[in-house]
Amino acid sequence: MNPRRLLQFAGACVVAMLLGLAPVSAQSVLPGDAGTTTVRSGSESASGGEALRYAADQVREGNRLLDEGRFDEALAKYDAARSRLPEAPEIAYNRGLALYRLGRYGEAESAFQDAILPGNPELEARARYNLGRSAHAAALEKRENLPEAINELGRAIGFYNDAIQMAPQDTDAVRNREAAERLRAYFEKKLQAMQQEEQQESKEDEQKQEENEDSGKDEESQQPSSQPSDEQKQEQKNEQGEQQEQESAQDSEESQEQSSEQENQSQQNEQQGDSKSDAQKGEQQGEPSAETKETPTGETQEHQLTAEEAEPMLQEARDAERQRREAKRMRMLRLRGRIPADKDW
Repeated sequence: MNPRRLLQFAGACVVAMLLGLAPVSAQSVLPGDAGTTTVRSGSESASGGEALRYAADQVREGNRLLDEGRFDEALAKYDAARSRLPEAPEIAYNRGLALYRLGRYGEAESAFQDAILPGNPELEARARYNLGRSAHAAALEKRENLPEAINELGRAIGFYNDAIQMAPQDTDAVRNREAAERLRAYFEKKLQAMQQEEQQESKEDEQKQEENEDSGKDEESQQPSSQPSDEQKQEQKNEQGEQQEQESAQDSEESQEQSSEQENQSQQNEQQGDSKSDAQKGEQQGEPSAETKETPTGETQEHQLTAEEAEPMLQEARDAERQRREAKRMRMLRLRGRIPADKDW
């Protein structure tokens, strides 16, 4: 018999005797295709047999460690087996299981993809089922990012459908697909609610911003005095200048009145002095004074006012004039809205 065919037959028998395909949750599989090695001569056949036995030992040890929960050590054994049989789909499948248990879901998917090769439909169905589990677990890990989680669940459902199509009796794949569909519907509903809430908050923020802008405009229009325009400032200056001119004119009029009053007073004093001197001369000449002089009809003539008698009347007139001017000035101030405060000092 051809040594190469003999080696392939022996390898298949060894694999069948050691371990066959086992449930995904409990065991892994061993390499079952001796044709993955290339043997061209007798010496090469011996070398290929040693590689097959070494890989089988490493996979068997890896399976034991995987069952014990020592996933890192199991992965190391599977990597050692792959170094001798790099294209064996069974080893790739076992590596995928170890990576899945370690939570390295992206690497696990790559390993399960490597296990999908033509000629082994049972292993391919299991690989596709575990591809769905990896995507399903990645979706749960990304649940804070709902769009990504929903995308991963869609991929998981697709892998479950592929596994069910290849193995309709796989109830685990059916249950996991239904769970993934329910979870995706929940995430989609939650995402829609969050988007609606964000839109509502955005509308409220825009309304508040518009209200603040409108209130700012109203305050500016209602408070022109706080920030007067150039025209208002100029008008205020003009009003102040007119008021100062009026006050200056009033002060000038008052000073003129005082000067006029002083002149009148001096004239009255001079007239009083002249009348007194005339009276003294008349007394000396034996003539009656103006106060006692009678008219030809026998009536007494009214005498002229003395300075002492005229002073109260003049003061009263001056006070009346001051009150009139003060009242006029207050009316003008009221019209401008500027009434000075009363001074108590």
